[in-house]
Amino acid sequence: MNFFQIIFYNLLMWFYKLNGYRTIVYNLHHDYFYEIFAPIYLELEKDPRIKIFFSYQQKNKNLLSYLKKKNEVKRLIPNQVARFIYFDLFICPEVTGPDFPYSRLKTKTLEIYHGIGTYNLYQKKNVLNRFAIHFAIGPKFNEFINFAYQNKFPKPKVYDIGYPKLDELFNLKKNDQQDFQTILYAPHWDKFGSLHKFEEKILLTLAEFDMKILVKPHNYLYFEYKNWEKRLENICAETENLILIKEANTQKLYPQADIMITDCGTTAPFEFSILQKPFLIYRNKKWFENNKNFIIEAELEKIAFSFEDLAEMQKIIEKIRNGMLEHKITQQRGEQQKLVKKYLYNPGCATEKATTTIRKELGLKKK
Repeated sequence: MNFFQIIFYNLLMWFYKLNGYRTIVYNLHHDYFYEIFAPIYLELEKDPRIKIFFSYQQKNKNLLSYLKKKNEVKRLIPNQVARFIYFDLFICPEVTGPDFPYSRLKTKTLEIYHGIGTYNLYQKKNVLNRFAIHFAIGPKFNEFINFAYQNKFPKPKVYDIGYPKLDELFNLKKNDQQDFQTILYAPHWDKFGSLHKFEEKILLTLAEFDMKILVKPHNYLYFEYKNWEKRLENICAETENLILIKEANTQKLYPQADIMITDCGTTAPFEFSILQKPFLIYRNKKWFENNKNFIIEAELEKIAFSFEDLAEMQKIIEKIRNGMLEHKITQQRGEQQKLVKKYLYNPGCATEKATTTIRKELGLKKK
């Protein structure tokens, strides 16, 4: 079956090339990567000269179901088939394995990173240094790419792009008069995070506040820990003001929230900081043990309202709601602005930068 699919799609690519089209395949392992790509491919889809396909990891059945809701089936190709098809451009948002394009093909390979932090990239150097092109989100990515290719030739092309998925946040009007009615609880999936530490108790504690509580864990939680999805569904169904969000696109929730609660190992508070709203971080120093590349995460932890237990978390939220931390919130906003400026390229216009660069790599002039 795969053999006939490979022949069919290669004939289709050949037809497109003969007729002046360019083809792109986005390689996906998880649903949230589809959303990270969205600003780029939605803009590229407007160009009639470009044909876009999505390659999905075959063993991830939930991913295929998710993609079918968003796309025509003819655009979805199993990753073990797609790697043998001669696309013009292969785009990946993560470490990719055996689904990397077959070496004899001339498909260009592009790595688009899927988070602001770089600490986890250093252990994956041998996979990430295979790409011909890299889109750097900020200065720390240039440092990593230089490290990854220090003994490797040829060197890749590196474009200072920024993070397209965050562009829409820069266009929102910031509200200084927050009434603190909604909390976004966005825990990381890792074992050092608050959800694993406090389990359902942290949700019940948050539910005691007369506020709407949006519960949005990192989507990888459901892939790594199979039982958590049902556990969260049960407790949110039983508690009126706990609202479980399964939408993969977290940044859509940021404008709805007045306060974020999250963990050390995620850069979600960096994204939330674009809106200059207060955030709390569960302080667990195990995140930082023996890892010198926890740089952005460590700076976020320094400016956060940090807590080590649920009683401390409660007190901070109560003080914020009662106006007792206004001066510290103002200080935090100033630090948030500095961090965004320091670690992010092209704030608000990264999508335009990315799509212009992709057209250039495809040999297409901007219309």
